[in-house]
Formats: sequence, C-alpha cells, structure tokens
Amino acid sequence: MRNLTLAIAFLLAVPGYAQKTFPLNGRGEVTDNSLDKIIKSRGYDVVSAFDTVWKKPVLIYAEYVKDGKFGIIDHTGKEITKPIYDEIVGLNRGITPNLFAYPAHYTVKENGKYGMITRTGKVLIPSVHKYLYYRTKDSLVEVTEEGEEYTMNLKGKRVEAKPEYEEQQPQYDRRPDKVLSPDGKTYSLYDAYSRKESVVPNLGTVVQNLVDAVVFKDANGKTGLYHVRQKKLVIPFEYEEIKYGFKGYFQVKKDKKWGVMDSIGAVTIPLQYEYIGLTSAGYSAYADKKYTMYGENGKKLSDLSFDKYSYLGANGMILSVNGKYGLMGKDGKTLAPFEHDEMTVPEDHDLPFTIIVARKNGKLGVLDFSGKIWSDFTYDMVLPESLLFSDSRTMTPVFNGYANQPNRFHFVQVGQHYGIVDNEFKTIIEPTYDYFLKSPDRSVLLAKKKGKWGMIDLSEKVIIPFEYDYQPEYKDGNYQLSKDRKIGIVNRDGKPLLPFGGTRDLDSDFIYKGLWRMTDYQDRTFFFLDYAGRKSAVQQLPQRR
Repeated sequence: MRNLTLAIAFLLAVPGYAQKTFPLNGRGEVTDNSLDKIIKSRGYDVVSAFDTVWKKPVLIYAEYVKDGKFGIIDHTGKEITKPIYDEIVGLNRGITPNLFAYPAHYTVKENGKYGMITRTGKVLIPSVHKYLYYRTKDSLVEVTEEGEEYTMNLKGKRVEAKPEYEEQQPQYDRRPDKVLSPDGKTYSLYDAYSRKESVVPNLGTVVQNLVDAVVFKDANGKTGLYHVRQKKLVIPFEYEEIKYGFKGYFQVKKDKKWGVMDSIGAVTIPLQYEYIGLTSAGYSAYADKKYTMYGENGKKLSDLSFDKYSYLGANGMILSVNGKYGLMGKDGKTLAPFEHDEMTVPEDHDLPFTIIVARKNGKLGVLDFSGKIWSDFTYDMVLPESLLFSDSRTMTPVFNGYANQPNRFHFVQVGQHYGIVDNEFKTIIEPTYDYFLKSPDRSVLLAKKKGKWGMIDLSEKVIIPFEYDYQPEYKDGNYQLSKDRKIGIVNRDGKPLLPFGGTRDLDSDFIYKGLWRMTDYQDRTFFFLDYAGRKSAVQQLPQRR
C-alpha cells in the first residue's frame, strides 16, 4: 500500500500527468466514476484494484475480465494486453516464486497452454507449453511438457542448468568415535560435535565420551569417571550409572539412589533421591513424593519441599507447596507467594514478555516472572490472540502454535461474556459480548452480541451490524453473510459487494488485488467479483477429466 501511495504521489507531481490517471485510494481502488465510463465503453465485466508492479519506471496495473478472458490495463486506462488470457499468473506477487520482488515477466495461460509476456505486454514465449515458470534467480524458465521437463532461456533456447533449489546434503563427520590401540592399552576418542580428540587409558568399556571426562564400565558392571585433563580416575568404579549434569558436575547412581558429584569426586548433592532432573537453575531432586531444588553447584535453593512443578524454564520456576502454586527465582527467592490454585505459562513466541496466567479463588489474573501483577483476579479466561489460528471456530488455543506476528491483544472472559485487553492488560473492549472469533484480518473481530453475529474493529466500531444468525465467513479479504437462508458478500468495510441471493456457500479465490473468483461447486459454476461489486456473467466450470 505504501509503495502504491508513493507511486501515485510521484506521478501527480509530473506536470500534465495528473489528469490522465484514475484517482486511487490507498487500496488502489478508483474513487470516482471515471473507470465506470471506460468499463461501459469497452465492455469490461469487472476490473480489479490497481497495484504497483514495477518501480523504474513506475508501473501501476489492474487486471480486467471481458467475456471470461483476462487482460491488463494501467492506471491511465491504457490497455497493456488485450483480453485473451485464461490466467495472468505471474502478475500476482503473492504466488510468484520470489515472493518479495516485483516479477520482471508474467507467466500467462492462453487456451489452456502457458507462455510468458514482458511487463509491457509483449509476447516473450508463446503460449504453447503445458506449464512453465520464471526462475528469478538466474532469469531462466522451467518448462513442463508431456513426459518431459527442461530449462530454456528467455529467447526460447534450451539450456543446461542446475536445479533452482538443490537439496543440500548434510556433511557427516565419519571419523570413528573411539579406536582401541593395537596393544589394547589406550583409546583414541573423538567427539564429532566439539571436534576434540583425546587419548585415555583403557579402563574398561567406554560408556560415554563427555569430552573433558569419560565414563567407563568395568568387568563387574560398575561405572567410574576418568578426567581427561587431570589424567586420573576421579569417581571410582562403584556406581550403577553416571550422567553428565552441569559443567564440572555429574549425576551418579548407587544402590538405586541418585546424587551429584563434582569433578574431583566430592558429593555435592547426597545420594538419596529416586531421580534427579536438570532445570534452568540447577537440579530438581525427587524423593518421598517431594521435590528439592538445588543450584548448579549443589547448594539448596530453598528449605521448602515441593509437591509439583509446572514450569522450570529460563525465567524462573513455578512450584507447588501443599497444593498451592507460587513463583521462585533461579536464586531461590520467592517472587510470588504460594497461594495460587494454578499457574500456567502460555506460549510466549509472539508476546512482548512472558506471562503467567494464575488462578486464585476461582478467578484468573496475570503476573510476569518478576512477580509483578498485571491484572486483578477477575477473569474466567485469558487468551493471547496470537495463540488462535485465524480460521478457528472456537477460542481453543493451538497447542504449541503461534502466529509469528506480534500479539496485538488478549481475549478475556468474565462469566458468560467476552472482552479484549491490550498487552498491558488494560481494557480495550469491555466484556459485554457473547463470543468472539478471530479473523485473518487481525484488525477486526467476528463478534456475537445478544445472540446475533456481526463484526467490529478494535475501537468497537460496528462494521457488520449484529443481525446475523451465523458468523461471517472470511473469503480472501471479504466476508460472506447468511440471512434468511440467502448468501451475500461484503468487503472489509462492510460495503455490500454481492446482494443476498443464492442459498449455497461460495468458494472464493483471490485473483489479484480487489478481484476474486466466486465458485459454486455444487452447481459447478463460477463468476468474477471485483471490489466495487461488479459481477461477471456466470460460467460453467470445465468438465472433470
């Protein structure tokens, strides 16, 4: 949109040029009736919005349809191509191989065959091929024919070329990880990850090479630890298992009990636990249905014993004491008291900061990992909008899912009603709605109020009035509505594009900016619809082969 606005501003600054161009808004839509006159005089059925397709020189194009065929016009009304194409595939930047560049040439389909034209409409490759596409990387063309695929240049001559996207084969380090010397006295060890080599005495079977240390098992099945730099056995052969802990520390098991020892063989965590796990702060040691939290050096972080944990991440630890959850820092300091019935951490990929949703006295509130309380405990649901897919039919978050776009707001529920709060948990929309659904256009919300569906924006401006029994269906930038068993289409601003008429759901395919193909697969018919509500004649879909 910004590129289009800048392009229009540039052209308007050229003397004598402004009178020759259509007045366009930021969406590339013509704002007066000047295009209507051309449509009527030339017999066009529909015309898309305009968009910048090239910068030097500035080219602003729209697609039009006449008698079921596509052509291109520029923003002065000049025809770049006649209406002879089944499709102008390459004009749409959204589906070209290089998604973030203006295509230099356009793949077209004519009478069922593919060819290529220049951005000024000149035929570059005749439309005689089963399929082709333009390789933006090296300006070559990949061609598909019956039983054959090949590459040619823009003059139509076949050339030898490497595949555009060659699969990179991983390079494996195939050196053996251990080699016993001919006399059997030493092992040469190699760690492929660190690429470090070491030579150690043969003390038994090598269980694990830890780079700085080696775990051996003797003939009696007991494990010990040899330290490479110290060149000696630092943990004797009397343990059932030895595992790496933090740097310089090792988890050891003896008589079915786990503990931790350091690199000189001193016990730092007593061998009295059923198992020991690693946390971001150190160790969680479990025995007698309780957890004890230790730091990396084996020092107790707290004298408390914990029933459960729900989070042991880099930000801190969420633990339970006597059935109540609280927050403890990596230094063992209590940051939120152990008074919560539940504490969960939503996926934070898209959030400005990691939050904790906590339940107390039956209601939810929000904290961060410093223990700061961001909202009162008044909610029955708190849900970041980035955790919902845009086509979700419910407010059920996607497991391990995220939008990969910054979170804009949070859905909240109070009793049976829903509202919106911002990323600082300040109210944007009071919880007075029956329900919300997310739209792919994240600036609007499908909303239900007093039993009827409509659509609002985040300022609570009503875009689609609350008078529909079913939620609006997103259709590639527009919305399908159902009323009295009749189907209609409105745009993002609520402007009617297709009056209520048919009774069946329409499938929408985005063709170009402000132009869609609407298909009724049951009747096997389709028509084209543009941003101004212009509609082409209904056509039959091709027969199935």
